[in-house]
Amino acid sequence: MALGLTDGTIASGANRFDANVIAKYEFETGTGLIAYDTSGVDPSADLTLSGSVPGRAAGASRWAPAGKAQASTSSSRKIHDLIEATGEYTIEAWVAPALVAADKSYMVSYSGGDTLRNFTLGQTNQNYDFIMRSSNSD
Repeated sequence: MALGLTDGTIASGANRFDANVIAKYEFETGTGLIAYDTSGVDPSADLTLSGSVPGRAAGASRWAPAGKAQASTSSSRKIHDLIEATGEYTIEAWVAPALVAADKSYMVSYSGGDTLRNFTLGQTNQNYDFIMRSSNSD
């Protein structure tokens, strides 16, 4: 049986390595339909929550189908610029799927639309998938 996101324990002791973070969403700040970028890297790429967002708790959000969190094109440009500068990036997401039989469930994505995805962390049934576009792919 999996734990829910709110069943976890917040890490303490300053053991987290946050150097070079581009965007960070802890879902502990903000209310209503905004999740703030707490990375400290300007411009702040705050997320606007839309669609079906049934609930938020400290450090977690519950998402229903068609719910999404999206930064503006101008503020998320920093993600492109800083990744392009080094050619390196890491995605970290703490997730607890509500369904194990979810087909094409996207958790984290950076894209210019449905056909211009740069990377996506998602779920297909019991598997987590990571898809990345590169100079050798479309």
